[in-house]
Amino acid sequence: MTFTCRVYGLPVAQGSKHPFRNKATGKIQMVESSKRLKPWRQEIAAVATDQMSGPPWTTPVSVWANFIFSRPAGHYGSGRQANVLKPSAPGVPAGRKNDLEKLVRALHDALTGIVFRDDGQVVQLHAQKVYGDRPAVEIEVAEWSDTAEPL
Repeated sequence: MTFTCRVYGLPVAQGSKHPFRNKATGKIQMVESSKRLKPWRQEIAAVATDQMSGPPWTTPVSVWANFIFSRPAGHYGSGRQANVLKPSAPGVPAGRKNDLEKLVRALHDALTGIVFRDDGQVVQLHAQKVYGDRPAVEIEVAEWSDTAEPL
């Protein structure tokens, strides 16, 4: 069995949590640092729910994920060269802002309970960050096989 989907939107990394005092109860709670994380995970979950047939899998799985980002305007020339990539532009989005491991964490949390029962079932992972025309994440989840091939 294989599950595939593409979710459009700017991928958001699951970052650190920080303490927040609940004014009503006075208790300190830990909340996500990024306000964009919850909507991103909800979008992934909504698309996965719409495209998943049947209950979450309980077997070991392989996950392939391509996190697609738009190139910053600074990667291109100006004037007549506005559509020409500068020679100094990096080939992949390797900045610290979007840590690949944290992107994967957000993805796994969004798919848990929908595609697979628990993210501990993921025994093989292939993930990358690339530049593309439209921000998105391409996802493929398959029942684990020692002969599985990436996207």
